[in-house]
Amino acid sequence: MRQSDIEGKQWIFDALKNGGVRNVISGEIYKDFRPAGSVKEDIVINSITMNNTFLQTGAFNVNCYVPYLKVTINSITQNVPRLKAVKDAVKPLLENKFTNNYNIDIEFSSTIMDEKDCYINFRLKLNAFNNK
Repeated sequence: MRQSDIEGKQWIFDALKNGGVRNVISGEIYKDFRPAGSVKEDIVINSITMNNTFLQTGAFNVNCYVPYLKVTINSITQNVPRLKAVKDAVKPLLENKFTNNYNIDIEFSSTIMDEKDCYINFRLKLNAFNNK
């Protein structure tokens, strides 16, 4: 049976939840959207695309949010120690993950800063195997 991005997001969610990431962050793990106004350390999983071929390939984002602190480093207010702690907890769970139904790997990651948050974006490649 062909999978959809719904299953892909659930697989990523389960990998993070079962890997204990919830114990590292102050917020929650969400699919698709982060609650408006959240000032916690949240993780949001969303999908970019998932094709419908026999060997399915999808692209997903995992955004790990950390609020700004009043710490200035190189003229930028940021929270580098927490970003690193969250990255160190999340990255091994998404890197080279192989199961009977799918595999996930990190294509690239980037630290992004906007006016209220700093976050790490992990761009994932997911391959789903239609072996049922």
